[in-house]
Amino acid sequence: MYLYSVIPLVSLPRSYPHSVTYFSGELLRAGCLVRVPLQNTTVCAIVIQRHSADEQKQAIRKSEYSLKKIHTVLSKQPVVSKNTLLLAVYLSHYYYESTGLTLRYILPASFSKPTRGFEKAIESYSSQRAPQPQPDTYHQSQIVMSQDYSTPQEHAIVLYPTLSHIPKNTSFPIQHFSHRTNEYTQWIPPIPPASFAGTKRLAFLPTTPTTPFVLHNENNALYVSHRKRPHIDVRVVARLRASVEKKPIIVQETVPSLEMYHFFKQNKFTITDTSHKMAPLTVVDARHASPMSYINEHIQKNICALKQDEQALIFTHRRGIASVLLCRQCGFIFKCSDCDTPYILHSTFLLCHRCSQQRTIPTYCVVCNSTHFKDLGAGTARIEKLIREAAPHLSVQRIDTDNTRTQKQRDAIFSQFANKEYNVLVGTTSLIHHHTLLPDVHLTATLNIDDMMSIPSYQASEQTFLTIWRMREKARGKSFLQTHLPHIPLVKHAQENSSLPFLEYQLAFRKKINAPPFSQETHLVYEHKEYATARSNATRLANILQQAVARLPHKEDVTIIGPAPGYHQKRKGYFRWYIIIQCKKIKTPPFIRAQERNKLLALVPKKWDIIIDPQNAS
Repeated sequence: MYLYSVIPLVSLPRSYPHSVTYFSGELLRAGCLVRVPLQNTTVCAIVIQRHSADEQKQAIRKSEYSLKKIHTVLSKQPVVSKNTLLLAVYLSHYYYESTGLTLRYILPASFSKPTRGFEKAIESYSSQRAPQPQPDTYHQSQIVMSQDYSTPQEHAIVLYPTLSHIPKNTSFPIQHFSHRTNEYTQWIPPIPPASFAGTKRLAFLPTTPTTPFVLHNENNALYVSHRKRPHIDVRVVARLRASVEKKPIIVQETVPSLEMYHFFKQNKFTITDTSHKMAPLTVVDARHASPMSYINEHIQKNICALKQDEQALIFTHRRGIASVLLCRQCGFIFKCSDCDTPYILHSTFLLCHRCSQQRTIPTYCVVCNSTHFKDLGAGTARIEKLIREAAPHLSVQRIDTDNTRTQKQRDAIFSQFANKEYNVLVGTTSLIHHHTLLPDVHLTATLNIDDMMSIPSYQASEQTFLTIWRMREKARGKSFLQTHLPHIPLVKHAQENSSLPFLEYQLAFRKKINAPPFSQETHLVYEHKEYATARSNATRLANILQQAVARLPHKEDVTIIGPAPGYHQKRKGYFRWYIIIQCKKIKTPPFIRAQERNKLLALVPKKWDIIIDPQNAS
């Protein structure tokens, strides 16, 4: 008789033990797939440890729970590798999730809901099968800072942020990892040398030790899974597998993320800067222009001078017509009642970009009854209109979430622009996230970017620099930046032909303030309709966390910041308060003292939201 610790492939509460003990007379190893009773049903689970029942007699007698038998053994040989189990444990600790939920996310759907084909496949699986030949080539981990990088043609897992980023002419078979496909065949040992191109789920595929991961467009927020928990960042997975499995990583990115750049420097991996000379960046000082001049006269002249076979990309940070509508008489600004943020003016209505509340454009001021209004700022709709009026000979298209709700619509506009059906494309962050789908153009212009730099977040400079750099990369001829801050270091670095000086400058700044990548941040968010209640509850939890930190063995590595109201203090009628837990990074996986941080997170009430590695300030 044996006792087995198993991880059920279901989501258990964070406070519950991650593994459950069952007994069986069959001899199983770690990685075997079984079906076990849990509450009023049976679920699939992965065996992680075996004990002799004779050695655990006293523990069984003292246990408050009755021991149950494994219902069914689905595989007598391991179908999940030790490295995959270890990766799941590290990720569950890092993201403060149950190991079962993390394993369920990592593994194909057939492991948690076996199909007949899957059951037949694992029944016929035998550990005595001859091992597949290993590739002879070993690739060294490296960052290649170039747009023109040839992916290794043999045995590589090539990752892209989304399916639309994968080139149509790729030589690698595309693995969608849809729940409707037999993707489990790639998971059952022995693992053959793999060669696939795909997105996030492909990062978990078990591969031979010498098979490299190639990350294209690495500095892209779309590598984070936002649809469902756990919200795993594929780049964290890549760094974990590089540390645990000694797997080579090849990053193809002209501006690598600071997290990845620091990881490579820390491990003394190769960083190759093969950047070629780019189009010069012309910085236009907006301080000397009229406040109502949303496109500088010099930039506007260059756009108007475009010929019929020439194209331009225009980036602006806002969508809509104007960012503020105010009364000329008394200065009253029309704001969303639920979020306390200014409405954005669109063509026929006002819209709150925080909660999507919509109202008609007012005919008079609610304070002084004046009918004279003034709109300030310029979004994509206004920029599009201004270019159409100034250059009627050019065809202009706009791309933002107002006119492209689906990926299919967005890809259609990109395809039309690549086929030169439009001369000018005006857009927001879609131009940056999907820059690889865009052709090189004669002219690019980055407008109204100063408000991106004013966001109170350590990430603001990196995101702003990336936006300027992406736009500059697409310019064959001229690239413009319109700003009120032409003399700051970020703008100076954006004019160089390499992003290395900016990365080094930012690393020194982040180290000084102990921000990522030198630490890991967890944001705790509390919402309440009453401001005083939100503040008092946030203050109470902050005091509890401070007292708990004082009892930790490595208390010097953990810092509690806050409480403080959010950057957008109110949303959908609720006041938002934040507490930040900042943990110093360590070299060993999962790169933070996860157990100590998770002891603090266990003290957080259920009504609070826990955000690991937030991507944006809120």
